[in-house]
Amino acid sequence: MNAFFRSARGLAAAMLVLSGLLACASHERASLVQVRNGEGDRIVILSRAVPAALSGDDGRSLPENSRWRRIGAVPQGDVYRRLDDRFVVRAQGREREAYLVESNGKLMGFYLPGESWFVPLSTPVRMPSWQR
Repeated sequence: MNAFFRSARGLAAAMLVLSGLLACASHERASLVQVRNGEGDRIVILSRAVPAALSGDDGRSLPENSRWRRIGAVPQGDVYRRLDDRFVVRAQGREREAYLVESNGKLMGFYLPGESWFVPLSTPVRMPSWQR
């Protein structure tokens, strides 16, 4: 009987460590490669609102008619900064400025410039056609 409880405790400890590691995986370090002026930087306008909620930050969306400028890229995609207002998300319990990360027509997540983090969406979201 004691062997059963010892193995159950070991399994519970392993699950606790694994869940802690998964919680840490909610963001990753990302190096932004900036575009030089005139080299691929462009301004786009969203034709509709795009749901963009992170885990623990429900109800957030990219506003319809918001203006974004491509400022660079991270390994996960192109990075766009909002021009007409500041866009923030709640990550790690704090409000943080966020730039959208788009790849192949999908919103992949956000680049947090203050922390140099990429925070992925649990499921990428199809973006509307860009208006230039």
